[in-house]
Amino acid sequence: MHALKYRYDSVRRGLDSSTNGHGKKTANTVSISSEDKSTIGLLYWLAVMFDTVSSSMNERPLVVADEECQHSSPQEEPPAAGEQDETSSGRWKIDVFIQDDLEAPGELLHWPCSYEAAAEAVTKSAPVKVLLFRHVSYLQNILRKGGRGQKVEEIIRSTTSVYRYWNMTYGSFFRELVQNFDAVPPRIQSWFVCISAHWHLAALMLADLVEFVDGNNLGTGTVVRSRVNSKMASRIRESSVRELSDLASVATPPNEESGNIPGPQLPDFHHAVNEGTILTEPWTMILIRAFSKASVILLGEADESLRYGRATLGHNNEEFRESLERAEECIKGLWLLGKKSDMARKIAEVLSVASDGLRR
Repeated sequence: MHALKYRYDSVRRGLDSSTNGHGKKTANTVSISSEDKSTIGLLYWLAVMFDTVSSSMNERPLVVADEECQHSSPQEEPPAAGEQDETSSGRWKIDVFIQDDLEAPGELLHWPCSYEAAAEAVTKSAPVKVLLFRHVSYLQNILRKGGRGQKVEEIIRSTTSVYRYWNMTYGSFFRELVQNFDAVPPRIQSWFVCISAHWHLAALMLADLVEFVDGNNLGTGTVVRSRVNSKMASRIRESSVRELSDLASVATPPNEESGNIPGPQLPDFHHAVNEGTILTEPWTMILIRAFSKASVILLGEADESLRYGRATLGHNNEEFRESLERAEECIKGLWLLGKKSDMARKIAEVLSVASDGLRR
């Protein structure tokens, strides 16, 4: 795909190899229609998206560099002399992907709403999700190179602004969709569940990185102390694991009770994926990572509550029970994903043993 985009750019700028010995174009010069341009642009964006998510998730370098991810306007006009594009600073510009006020978003969408409005919101949320993964990758890379101080803080500040914007907009809307899941159209269910799970995996990765920065004093002193005092990393982690457990709860079929076998959640979908909404995710590994990471964190919370809570006056067993039940929701999601992934099933087996051990 990268090679195709490179070839397309060459043809568009008249630099293709279809020239004679005097540098003049020959009659068989390739012409590209507007439909071809749109198709190549869409495929290239998909390649950039997959590369961004995969590289940060697997902690590897990006294949498609920032300078190769330039956003083309409809007129495809080059920037004027001295004008910066969105990658001139070395990183993606947030306002290219979020054309809104980060601190005070415009009109906020709420459920119930029309199918068209919900579909548009879910569609617009996808680039914001990719933007968070890209910033997680920036933070991984600068830490890998030994960066510290203001450069690290700049990336964290930019990343947290994206995180806050999501919570005020798409995150809030998606939480309403979870709360009213049965009333949401099946196609919207399958779209938003996958995007939301991706987002929360990126958020958990961000929390780990911020915790690493603060624990090793790689940022600036006052900002690090502020984050530590506010428990920023812990709050991001706690929010995401609970929302992942909520997603697993609604996006998997209910447990069989009294011999009643629940019907498929998505009866109009193909039989291979209609049993549960999370089965519609084509990139199964992302959900495996998200639910397994959330399960481990929640089981850790339950174990800590069990180990130390009983020795504390006024200990409330409700915290232990909630953490364990939420972990089991995520494990249930992994069991369902096990229908299409041996890895998911094996992880579910291991985590189930750990959960059963805490219940004894």
